[in-house]
Amino acid sequence: MLSPPPAAGLRSPTMNDAPETALWTELKVLLRLVAAIFGEPASLLEEGAVARREGELLRGWLSALEAIARALLLAMAASLPRPTCGRAPAGRWVRPARTEQVHADRDNEPWTDGAAAVDRPGSERWAGVAFRASPRSRGARGMRASTGAPRGLLFTRPLAYRLEALIRVAEAPQPYARRLARRLRAEPGLAARVLRAPPAGACAPPCADLVEQALFRARQAGAVFARKPHAAPP
Repeated sequence: MLSPPPAAGLRSPTMNDAPETALWTELKVLLRLVAAIFGEPASLLEEGAVARREGELLRGWLSALEAIARALLLAMAASLPRPTCGRAPAGRWVRPARTEQVHADRDNEPWTDGAAAVDRPGSERWAGVAFRASPRSRGARGMRASTGAPRGLLFTRPLAYRLEALIRVAEAPQPYARRLARRLRAEPGLAARVLRAPPAGACAPPCADLVEQALFRARQAGAVFARKPHAAPP
């Protein structure tokens, strides 16, 4: 396994001695490796298109890294306390203040260690970035990256968006885990889709090993969502 460097710019999930803490760290290491090999999201976006062989290789890595992130988010979601049921006190309802920052401000907090901040595009260019809790069908994802591209090339925008979304999740996973927990309690069958393994051979052995560890941990922790909730007292 790659030994993680000091993560000065990355925030680790707040979990007390949780087994997945080390797995989050290894995910960040692999994200740094992917960015070093294929380019930062902003660089990929500016590039426009890459050779199909390179794009397919990056797409395989992204599929594996997304599977790791989903598994770790599910494990984190399982550790969150179940919301208490009960009626709110009578009176005027006030909308609660929004405290969760779903997308981390990466312009003020570079995610790379000791590296100069990359000249990133304006936030409006990243408006379509979103991390999916359940994976798309593999055919639909491949079509989106290749439709309309010249022969032998793949467009880089979908790839850049997926890498950007992964970095945001790794920097601040708690809001994603809270939303996933709400969805899993409402739709227990979602867990099977969240834990879908990536295609075989999608990435190199260090990444493949981490996929197996993350999925194993998530299957153990995610059993809580398969249980039927206790009926509320009358």
